[in-house]
Amino acid sequence: EMANNITKKIVLYLVLIFVLIFVQAQLSIGITMITKPDLVSHLTADELNQSPPSNPGPTRPSKDFVRIGKGTGDLVISNKTGKYVIEPGNYNSISITSSKDITVDGKGEVYSKTLNVSGLNNATIEGLNFKDNPFRAVIISGVNNNLNIQNLTLKNIGDAGIGWFDMKEQSATMKNICFKNITADNVGWSTIYLEGDLTEAGPRGLIDGLEIANIKVTNCKAPGSVVYIGMAENADIHDNLIDNINSENNNHNGIYFIRGNGRFYNNTTTNFQGNVVRWWNCSVGSKKP
Repeated sequence: EMANNITKKIVLYLVLIFVLIFVQAQLSIGITMITKPDLVSHLTADELNQSPPSNPGPTRPSKDFVRIGKGTGDLVISNKTGKYVIEPGNYNSISITSSKDITVDGKGEVYSKTLNVSGLNNATIEGLNFKDNPFRAVIISGVNNNLNIQNLTLKNIGDAGIGWFDMKEQSATMKNICFKNITADNVGWSTIYLEGDLTEAGPRGLIDGLEIANIKVTNCKAPGSVVYIGMAENADIHDNLIDNINSENNNHNGIYFIRGNGRFYNNTTTNFQGNVVRWWNCSVGSKKP
């Protein structure tokens, strides 16, 4: 009889445990059923029909660049490769020399009195502004190849806007030089001056593959030639706008002076004195002129 009592107690305990588990499960289901409709009631019809958001993955940096400069003083970039963004500000001078596979970008927020460029290969320089300089803004020297200078503004420059003045000393042929998207206002001399030549010893400062495109030059009182190209092979000069030039100059000017060969098209020149183009056509080969 004692054994039977023990057995009954065990069965009773088991039944109580089962009942407690069942009640707890029902409570959980009830909470879920109450909670879910409550959440759904706060969603709009559009939100209900939305697909689950996809996993965007890890965040990647927007660009692989290095910030350089302090916003003032003289900035020197030499023997470098890679991409650089110049800190915004007003610089006394910027020098970019002896570098290859390099991009230097001012993002339109960098002002400098001068830019010195020398010994570059596969380089892009862009997003710089030059103003209120009584002398030259951009000075190029030495041998450069695959050079792009673009997205610049020049304003109130007393001498040349962009000048390459030692080209007559260069017997090497330089390849693929591009000046593009340049805006110039009130430049005292040529906006682009490339001092090559054709001599008894052969061409000097020859550029094979020169492009000048999308430049806008206005309000220059007496530059003579706005674009001066001393010696070029396969020049491509197109989509440029020049207005209000040589109002104080009565010389026999050529707004574009070009020695060499190439193409000239889609260019507009208005309110000027002189000829639009003075092109001394020649080919470049192994024979002396």
